[in-house]
Amino acid sequence: MRTRFPTYKEKYDKIFAFNTIDAYDATPYLTFTDDDLSLVGNIKGYVVIGNTLKMPENNTPTFNVDDEVATMAVASGPIEPGFKGFKNAALSIKNGKYKSTMTIGRIVNGNSFAVEFVTKKKQFLWKKSVSASYSAELEMQSSKFHHKNVVICPNGCKVSILNLRIETVGNVFNAYVRNFKSSCGDSTGKQDFNNIQVI
Repeated sequence: MRTRFPTYKEKYDKIFAFNTIDAYDATPYLTFTDDDLSLVGNIKGYVVIGNTLKMPENNTPTFNVDDEVATMAVASGPIEPGFKGFKNAALSIKNGKYKSTMTIGRIVNGNSFAVEFVTKKKQFLWKKSVSASYSAELEMQSSKFHHKNVVICPNGCKVSILNLRIETVGNVFNAYVRNFKSSCGDSTGKQDFNNIQVI
């Protein structure tokens, strides 16, 4: 059994969390600890109730200390999630005639954090919006929360919703952006944002 455990753990590592303290514990654990959603939610704890996507709340620590917070890019369509950017929480990079900006904010019609990405191309008398893909390393820290993740926004999308509820982080937090990239060029950006107010 001990010789097969590393293969078993490697195969299911993306789905389950494993005990990092006891090497002999081969029990697969869910990556969230919401007591209610662990009974009815899918493997990630999501469940749809009416027209609302209910997400799990980690009410106790799991064995995965450095979990990534999942992101979901929202394609443009007839129903927009409604993004509201936080004051002084935007970073821009320039690639020739292209200027790409990422803004940390929230979904208006929900309680999740989100990141909006926009690229504009400088024209003769005006700026034109351009489609691009983006990635950035985002670290968020408050008095009750600290987490790192990679935010990816594919071409054609403008907003990436973080699987991160606002009440988990609190009303004031710090954010650290590293390695912000756009498909419009090779420039990268980084910036620290302190005392961002959740509005």
